[in-house]
Amino acid sequence: DKAISALQILPDTPWREALIGLAHIAVQRDR
Repeated sequence: DKAISALQILPDTPWREALIGLAHIAVQRDR
């Protein structure tokens, strides 16, 4: 998914893990 791929470019911070988690939830809701 493009959104998740873009998030993986971010620096390795606690925020990144939270954002990726939210992105996965958003992707699952779209289905």
